[in-house]
Amino acid sequence: MKFPWWCLGFIGVWQLPVLWQAWLGEVSAWAWLNLLWFGWFFSLPASVAWPRASHPQTAPATQRGWHIQQGIQPQQRLPAAKILQAGLADKFAAIVGAGDKGEQLLADMLVADCTRLLLQDEHIVAVMVVNQGDQEAFQIPFGEMVARLGLKRALLGVLRAWLLASESLAGGWHIEAIAVDPRYRGQGAGSTLIQALMTEAQQCDRRGLTLEVVDTNPAAQALYQRLGFQPLKRHQLSAWRGLLAVPFSSTLYMACTLSDP
Repeated sequence: MKFPWWCLGFIGVWQLPVLWQAWLGEVSAWAWLNLLWFGWFFSLPASVAWPRASHPQTAPATQRGWHIQQGIQPQQRLPAAKILQAGLADKFAAIVGAGDKGEQLLADMLVADCTRLLLQDEHIVAVMVVNQGDQEAFQIPFGEMVARLGLKRALLGVLRAWLLASESLAGGWHIEAIAVDPRYRGQGAGSTLIQALMTEAQQCDRRGLTLEVVDTNPAAQALYQRLGFQPLKRHQLSAWRGLLAVPFSSTLYMACTLSDP
């Protein structure tokens, strides 16, 4: 999803009086806090370095009759979106809305090259969306988003997506989202997708993988650590909970190094 950068012009104009005060040396406590907030707002985790290589063991990509499909077919989009909404409602419902309209919008936003499906026969067991660095994992023209959600909802949705977004470290891929059909949870579906992506990334000479997990999901954090992901940075979102409309107050940014630099 592309951020409408023209919106930042409003923020920039709003900051001009504060910057002028700073230039004159007449900066109030409020102005300093405002400038600190502005700097934090644009901080990105890409400045974090890759952790020391952990050399995770990758298992075969298939088990229990599962197989992995790279890409997504038109008839698979809506079922995949339903799984993402069910597994990551805290994130996606705040961006595209809940219900059938939100699911359909999310389905239309999926980029085929960035989507991986774990299938059992023709049934979708799990969905993973990966930012491979050269294109965004979710895309939709902003004008279409406005037409479907209204200007206010579209602006808030894009802002929420931007605040919750993470950048992959240089030379790596970022797992934007991974969700498992509730009927298959606890059977290793998520691990299977991630381990297959590790093998794929190694074959493409990627340095590693990154992801971000909310503080309300300690089970997922433990799983990622077992797979070789190490915590790098915690993002505090307490001040944004009202705007983001999410129950979590922080996210943990994690990375798994696949090979030595």
